[in-house]
Amino acid sequence: MKKKLLFVDDDENFLAGIVRRLRSREQEWEMILATSVLDAFQKIRESEIDVIISDVFMPGAGGMEFLGFLKEGIHTKTIPIIMITGKNDEELKRRAINLGAVDLLKKPFEPEELIASLVSALYPNEKHQTK
Repeated sequence: MKKKLLFVDDDENFLAGIVRRLRSREQEWEMILATSVLDAFQKIRESEIDVIISDVFMPGAGGMEFLGFLKEGIHTKTIPIIMITGKNDEELKRRAINLGAVDLLKKPFEPEELIASLVSALYPNEKHQTK
């Protein structure tokens, strides 16, 4: 069964680029896209999500608030969450990890970097090599 990945970012071009870059994994991963936190919560209600990749800065409720809500939710607290941001900020990374994110990637990132983070989040007890 395919793993379900929920990508949350208000930039639709960025989301389209992610789908293109991860096309080689479409046999094992289903990519679900949301352009807002509200949209993401709807997708979470509709599907059993295996990992969430969310932008930190979005209009309305931002990624950090989203992360906090997810980690407090009874049905969402165990979902691994990878945060992404355009800012190079170590304090932001510490804050995200302290709130429960498994990683924070800085945009732009290489597809291999995202794949390594996803594989680590999806299969935490296995040793992996990314191609």
